[in-house]
Amino acid sequence: MPKNTRTSTAASSEARHATCRSCGHRIPKDAGVCTKCGTYQNRWKRGLQFAAAIVGVLSAVSVGVAYLANRLPAMRRAIAWRSDVKVIEFDSVDGLTVLNAGDGPVLLSYIALHVPGIAAATLHINQRVEPSQTATFNLSGKAGPGPNVGVLINHASPVEWKRAVTHASIDPGSSCVTAVVYARSDPTYIVFAESAKSDRHVMPKVEATAILHYVDLKTGAGQIDIPSHGLLFCRQRCAWCDPWNTVRAH
Repeated sequence: MPKNTRTSTAASSEARHATCRSCGHRIPKDAGVCTKCGTYQNRWKRGLQFAAAIVGVLSAVSVGVAYLANRLPAMRRAIAWRSDVKVIEFDSVDGLTVLNAGDGPVLLSYIALHVPGIAAATLHINQRVEPSQTATFNLSGKAGPGPNVGVLINHASPVEWKRAVTHASIDPGSSCVTAVVYARSDPTYIVFAESAKSDRHVMPKVEATAILHYVDLKTGAGQIDIPSHGLLFCRQRCAWCDPWNTVRAH
């Protein structure tokens, strides 16, 4: 074939073909899509294709993140089960409020009370609390609020205070003086303590321990030490209440 004929044929072939903008493969000049890599040759279509690819990747990532977020709590529970009962309010007359912040249901069994020099007692609960549930329990064994224990012994001489402690009881109504055990975080106890501060005197109190016993239905028995103090109350009908400067409890 003459040289000029071959040159003309090559030129004609070059005129009919183009190079893919993405992979460099030779494709027909009027081809809209590369036959090798599938890339659109039109600029705006190529941009749309790239955007669609990015959206696809982001969608896959979001699905993966959502899956992990859904599975992580179960994975964490399988590795490190959490048993966590939080005492929100507690006083030995009116009741107990707890939050189950753990991973599974718990059975609250009882609270063991001990007020040195006065008495010890067991407050039975025997109630189930589900995860994330806040529950309140009446510890008096009767419907409605606890019994009226009278007025707080707020100002007393050392002799009067010793006499009150000697005659105090944990059981409301069994004596003129009732020892009520409060969690130090209980709102009512905090009100009494703040009132004493504003009155510029030290609120008299007795040491007390309160231990909440429970059973995690997966891991077994557990207990919580409730930081507590005991306050003494005197029934208004008792003559002992007359000489004391007191404030109303209920």
